[in-house]
Amino acid sequence: ISNMTIIFDDMCTFKVVDGKIIGYGTEIGAFVRLDDLDQGYAFKEIDRSIFMNPDKINARLVMPVAPYKEIVKGYEVDLFLYANNYTEVKAGENSIDYFENPEEAIKIFKSGARMAKGTTSEKGLVESYFANPFGPAQKQAEMDILI
Repeated sequence: ISNMTIIFDDMCTFKVVDGKIIGYGTEIGAFVRLDDLDQGYAFKEIDRSIFMNPDKINARLVMPVAPYKEIVKGYEVDLFLYANNYTEVKAGENSIDYFENPEEAIKIFKSGARMAKGTTSEKGLVESYFANPFGPAQKQAEMDILI
């Protein structure tokens, strides 16, 4: 990878334009746990960030990741990755796998398994529709139509 443009952190929209999938961002900043960043990184960005309870457990940081002109431009999707943070990859095993078919991907996305770090009230291996307890789960019928 020689260049990467961030157009979204965890929320986006996709549209089909002239037969191509185009991705658009929905936010210019990222809401991240301070503990999830490399040590010292957040303080290098202190002039561009908003710190929330930096002295407490589960401290958060809001920081810009992309200018508005980038998130609304629309980019062709080259690659779509699903991050599995709950299965250990042993020596000699592949760290990247491919879905065999769309049905397999949809089943995994809908189950939304993930190792929760306690950023919400969840901890350990949990499941929620599309790994998001905040929106899709409450609108599951509407979401299923889109799939």
